[in-house]
Amino acid sequence: TVNGEIEILSGNVKVENDASLIQVRSDVTNVGNITVNRNAQLKRLDYNYWGTPVNGQELKAFSPNTLSNRFYTYNETTDGFDVVNPLGNNFVKGKGYAIRAPNNYTTNTTTFNGIFTGVPNNGEVTVAVTNHLNGFNLIGNPYPSNINFNDFYNANSSVINNIAYFWTNINPNPAMQGSNYPSGGYINNYAILNGSGGVPATSPACNNASGSNKKCSDRPNEYIKVGQGFIVQSKVMGNNTVTFKNTSRSTNLTSKFFNRMSSKDSSVDKVDRFWLSLVTPLNVENKILIAYKPDATNGFEMDYDAPHIVIGSDSFYTLLGNEKLAIQGRKYPLVKEDVVPLGASFYSAGTYTISLSEREGIFEGSQPVYLRDNLTGMVTNLSSSSYSFNSNAGEYTDRFEIVYVNGTLSSTDVDKNKIQVYQKENSVIINSPIDITKVNIIDAAGRLIYQTDVKGKYKEINTIKFNSGVYYVVVDGVNYKTT
Repeated sequence: TVNGEIEILSGNVKVENDASLIQVRSDVTNVGNITVNRNAQLKRLDYNYWGTPVNGQELKAFSPNTLSNRFYTYNETTDGFDVVNPLGNNFVKGKGYAIRAPNNYTTNTTTFNGIFTGVPNNGEVTVAVTNHLNGFNLIGNPYPSNINFNDFYNANSSVINNIAYFWTNINPNPAMQGSNYPSGGYINNYAILNGSGGVPATSPACNNASGSNKKCSDRPNEYIKVGQGFIVQSKVMGNNTVTFKNTSRSTNLTSKFFNRMSSKDSSVDKVDRFWLSLVTPLNVENKILIAYKPDATNGFEMDYDAPHIVIGSDSFYTLLGNEKLAIQGRKYPLVKEDVVPLGASFYSAGTYTISLSEREGIFEGSQPVYLRDNLTGMVTNLSSSSYSFNSNAGEYTDRFEIVYVNGTLSSTDVDKNKIQVYQKENSVIINSPIDITKVNIIDAAGRLIYQTDVKGKYKEINTIKFNSGVYYVVVDGVNYKTT
């Protein structure tokens, strides 16, 4: 941390990877070049979003082995990328750039030693942003230090929404490549941060690893690394600007540099929130966040509710009106009667698993989180166990809900009541300790295959005409419904 200006008269000042050089005063002028190291984990054809911490760094010299037509800036008016000539053109401070990995890289992940050389940026940095289409603008951390996104947003809240998107290069399970690549070819590669918290990008599931081998998709927190480019969304139509200030600079080291997976991180602040995980038959994991935050409401607001940029062929989200959200902020404090609908897009038929991956605040204590399956009637306490189910491919927007009061019987309650449902030769046998009123049989796609009214505690159903497959037997009683 330096109170005054930095003057390099001889020698060199080097800011190592993950270090921060902070200047307190913004009214001083620096003299002389420093070097700032920023490592990224890249393989052939990977991209990274960059922002420069120094003034005077040429684009091509930063990554000389990247093809000259693979340096890009973001065009908000088209929601696409424009090629920028890297020869003779320097990084513009505060502007974000998408740069592909060196062309001599292989398909194995390699450490790219990014070196910025120039006069260290300091003081206010003003960047142009626009909203002529959707308002997405690629900007970059302009300092040789980490910054606090919350401070940056508070200084620019009249111009941008409280949301940031971080590009990753997380490839899904190899089974999803080639001919098995999801319909449409889209995978959500953006980690997202807003006022409710952060969620990671879609990634290979990491639940089977542990310790240093547990490589997961990182979720962002409010601290943004040196050299990091990221997308913000302007909420003001037309042309405008955002300003970085020295007061947002930080020495906090808990953030991640977003380019690939790394070791599982931990949260910085603790609020009333939890993260849900959906693991698909191809072992791909999607995470979403539900948070109960002061100043949030149950209506849609970009500062606390974050839509996906991409709804992939394997996708998971909460529903709020017509919005499909990666992050949903809810009114604080929690009302136990609250209900949060869930939706999902399933690429293939098979077994899926929903679990509670992380929790904070009251959800770390006595308040359970329940998943209600409206297809089967099952309610599962995710605070103590995950829920696995079968489904056909397709999009489902009315099957699952998050609730906080268990209004029906769970599988544990079924055991206590000693209800028995089993197959015997070509029949399904149902034995119940109390009278049952109705039995429905539903296939994995949600279609009603069989329905019958029952009077009594026993029912035998002939299944010889049923096709081979997975079915749900839904049993209604006088005071309960279970599967």
